[in-house]
Amino acid sequence: MKIFRERHGSKPPYKLIIKESDYNLEELENWLDGEESITRIDIDNKELMTKLINSENQDTLKQLLARTINKKLGFIIFKTKDNERYSQLQEIFNKWNLSSHNLNIYYLEARNFNKEVKNVVSRLFWSNIKLNEHLSEIMTFDGLFNRYSQMEYQQLLKKLESEEQGLFKFSTNKNQGKKSKTHFRIKIFLLKIFAERLKLTLDRENIKENIRTEHIFKVNNEVINKTKHKFKNITADVYIKNIDKVYEVETLFGTGRDGNEPMDKVVHTIEKYAKIKEIKSIKIILENFTLIRHIKDLLDVKLHLKTWREKYGKSFEFYALDLEKNSLRSFTDMINEIKTIQNKF
Repeated sequence: MKIFRERHGSKPPYKLIIKESDYNLEELENWLDGEESITRIDIDNKELMTKLINSENQDTLKQLLARTINKKLGFIIFKTKDNERYSQLQEIFNKWNLSSHNLNIYYLEARNFNKEVKNVVSRLFWSNIKLNEHLSEIMTFDGLFNRYSQMEYQQLLKKLESEEQGLFKFSTNKNQGKKSKTHFRIKIFLLKIFAERLKLTLDRENIKENIRTEHIFKVNNEVINKTKHKFKNITADVYIKNIDKVYEVETLFGTGRDGNEPMDKVVHTIEKYAKIKEIKSIKIILENFTLIRHIKDLLDVKLHLKTWREKYGKSFEFYALDLEKNSLRSFTDMINEIKTIQNKF
């Protein structure tokens, strides 16, 4: 889902096939022709598995999958809890040699994690939310990570809109352009923690005066740099009055459209401040999941923009969220924790 949203912005159409009567190759072909979708075929159903591996159906399915070479991003997931069926389907796919059609096939097997691993990983990816330890004893990792923790994270972000009777929400200017609710809610989170850090009185006008969201920096008509990006006025997600820093929220949703890459957007966000003299530091805020997924890419950005930093006398850094402590976590801190987890488990 995260990969899909980065590429296309919106959530993908989703089709679940769980019984034999759902598995109609003609309908499936029409569905896949729609492109940009997620399909899950549950082969724990005995009748469905039998139909799937039928020699005639095998040939049709092979041709159908092979034609995905010309499709846009999409996922077909074959799911089972049965080791024998998993091996059987793996053998069939290997025999087909679909990799020659430029189709990426991944074989994933669930691991049995102890409760400590479940808790640590779920908290790290979902912004250090507080988890009920009992849940990690009774839930699978998939249930705790993909369902409960993700839902809890989204609920905590949503609750920010109603804190202090909606004060932080109504003190945060709406996003310019097409940006997600997640983007807006993270801006609310930033405004809240900075208001507390600066010990501002809880008054809307006072907060808006000192912590400015969607703040516009005026730029003259000169060409700011020689890259492909040309800037007029610069809009910052969050700017604290009289401090030489800006905070930019990057969900990276939709940044993979039209042949672009997510890091193009990150670089664009940094470079737009090249000649904004009052800004010396750019703080890029990403969701924890997004930051972890793009660690290598973000390290590359830091490496390749070293000369840019020196030329313009700017610094930039990446941060994730800590919803439990109402704070931000540095890129270095996140990397160190990942290394700790790898070494420990």
